[in-house]
Amino acid sequence: MSLADAGSSKPKAAPNRVAQAQAQARPTLVLVALFLLAAAVAGAVPHSTGPWLPLHLALAGALLLAISGVTQFLGVTWGAAPAPNATLVMTQRVLIAAGTVMVAVGREVPADALTGLGGLLVIAGLVVLIVILVGIGRNALQRRLRPAIVAYVAGALLGLVGITLGAILGSGGGGGWYGQLREAHATINLLGLSGLVIAGTLPFFVATQAKVKPSKRATQRAQFGMQAVMAVALVLAVVGLLGEWKVVATAGFGLYAATLLALVGLLPNLGGKQFHWAGPRLVQASASIAWWIGGVTLAAVHAADGRAPISGAVIPALAIGAYVQLLVASLSYLGPVLVGGGHQRLTANFAITRSWVGLVAGNVVAIAACAGLGRPIYAGALAAWTVDGTVRATLLIRSRLRPEV
Repeated sequence: MSLADAGSSKPKAAPNRVAQAQAQARPTLVLVALFLLAAAVAGAVPHSTGPWLPLHLALAGALLLAISGVTQFLGVTWGAAPAPNATLVMTQRVLIAAGTVMVAVGREVPADALTGLGGLLVIAGLVVLIVILVGIGRNALQRRLRPAIVAYVAGALLGLVGITLGAILGSGGGGGWYGQLREAHATINLLGLSGLVIAGTLPFFVATQAKVKPSKRATQRAQFGMQAVMAVALVLAVVGLLGEWKVVATAGFGLYAATLLALVGLLPNLGGKQFHWAGPRLVQASASIAWWIGGVTLAAVHAADGRAPISGAVIPALAIGAYVQLLVASLSYLGPVLVGGGHQRLTANFAITRSWVGLVAGNVVAIAACAGLGRPIYAGALAAWTVDGTVRATLLIRSRLRPEV
């Protein structure tokens, strides 16, 4: 050890942590793409569980796996933490993927026992994810990431509640409380598990996508405050749903929507230069935030009218317009990064994922689903989105297999 090293009190980041985190994230994001493809196919072919199956594959499969992989990857890279144990990461990935498939098969057959077992595997996968994220948070050198790690762990804990409710309902439980528990299940998973994780990521990830610094407004105090208000809003919404108190539920959904507007204020200021570089990736991320706000606002209107808040157009607005679209926008940035290679390959791969076709098709799918425009428009746009994404993913994989010149 040199005198300089001995006299330095500043801890150093673990060597090879980024390469290890990339290697762990790649198979997870491949599974994400496969679940998205399966969801698209399920949305176009006849089956016994109707819209539930594609939604389950897209949200419980693709989105939950993306949350698993991306939170770990960003925690290591942004927080300068050592990469988690590879076996633990693989176990967590397999539990989520296998559990999701078992729930899907169990509902289609139907077989309540298989559905319940699949739910237990997903719950176990979330528990492992929490263990991994807590370890990353403890070992992170960059403390500015604390709000994101707290949001990730809080979202995963809420996911345990929401998925447990889903496992109970899917395996034939719920009794006379079935309707209220179903609404609570959907609300906790969509606005708690998914919502908190995304809210904790956006202030950093939008800056990364746009190649700018995070906003000075996104202080730790501001981010923790926003997360606390979102949690309070979620509790109000769920309590209102369980107690069938529409004023309380309306207040919860309304407060949540207002907090999302505050979240936009924590994002970096973007100009023509940023949109020119990121192109449709950044436009699609922006559109997904607008869908998110709109979907939650509509849920508040439903609650005020005495209807089930997470119903009708709210479901495709949140599932497709907000979350799947944001997932696709995120993959179009992370894909080239995880493929790796030198500067020229990275630039070329970013060009591959600049898809205006995917941007337009994704929004048409969401609009058609919300407005009930009929199968030709919905199916055509979904096919275009699926084919476009599949072609671009194939080109990225070929790029990784091809030696760099």
